[in-house]
Amino acid sequence: MAELPINLLPNEASPAWMNKGDNAWQLTAATLVGLQSVPGLVILYGNGWLAKRGIIDYSGGYVFHLSSAVAGFTAAYWVGPRTNKDRERFPPNNIILMLAGAGLLWTGWSGFNGGDPYTVSTDASLAVLNTHVWTATPVC
Repeated sequence: MAELPINLLPNEASPAWMNKGDNAWQLTAATLVGLQSVPGLVILYGNGWLAKRGIIDYSGGYVFHLSSAVAGFTAAYWVGPRTNKDRERFPPNNIILMLAGAGLLWTGWSGFNGGDPYTVSTDASLAVLNTHVWTATPVC
C-alpha cells in the first residue's frame, strides 16, 4: 500500500475548525457569487442590458459594490437596530485617526480611479472628478 502525503489524509486535509459543521459561510459566499455577481457581470459586460445603454464599469466596481450592499443590508436587517444602552452614549474613538484614514482613502481612490483607464484621457479625468465630487458630497 502506498503512503499518502500528509495533506491528503482525511484528518489533515482541512483545518480542525472546518470539520465542526458550522460552514454556513460557504453557502453564503456561493450565494453571493452565484446570485449577485454573475448576473451583474452578464448585465453589465459584453452586449448586456446596461452596456447597451453606455454604462462603463471601471474595475468591476458595480458588481462588487452591489454584492457588498446587498450583503450589508441583509446583515443589518437580521442583526437589527442598536440597543438603547448603545444609543445613549456612543462617542467617536479617535477623530484625528479617523480623518487621517479618510484622507488616505480619498487620495488612494483618486489615484486608483484616475489610473484605471490606463491612459490619459477624458475618461480618466472624469473618473477623478467624480471621485472628488462624490467623496466631498457627504462633507458639505
